[in-house]
Amino acid sequence: MAVTPTIVNRADELTEIEQKRIDRTLESLAKRLTNFSNPAVELTLSNAKLAGSVDASLRVILGVRDITLRSTETARSADHATKLACDDVKKQLERTIADLRGEESFGTPSRRNPEHLRPSKQTDDSGEDAEQYEDETFDEGDERNTEAWAMTPPRS
Repeated sequence: MAVTPTIVNRADELTEIEQKRIDRTLESLAKRLTNFSNPAVELTLSNAKLAGSVDASLRVILGVRDITLRSTETARSADHATKLACDDVKKQLERTIADLRGEESFGTPSRRNPEHLRPSKQTDDSGEDAEQYEDETFDEGDERNTEAWAMTPPRS
């Protein structure tokens, strides 16, 4: 289903080049929305508080589970503000699609070390029958390490 964006211009008149750039940016967003049943795209351009700047408010309604994606960006030109807002909505859309698919995580995996690489769980051997070497310098069961006063530095 083709998405027809609604553009409300409360800012200055757009040049032909700006209008073409905005249309191209919205078309790239519409391509990503083709698999949704009833998407709607609304773009509102208005004058920003800063002189010579334009606010672009983009709202995308996916039509699935009442999901609405929003972004507001400010730039010197209307087409640049629209591009920034579309890029932000594309990131939100990617995250939303991952969530709808039921993926456990999105983007880069956790930067934490896997449990077998943590210093307290180092092994001497890489084989299956290798014994685990436990680092006993920090014992989680030790009472000295659990009290809050022991972890705070003394007052001077």
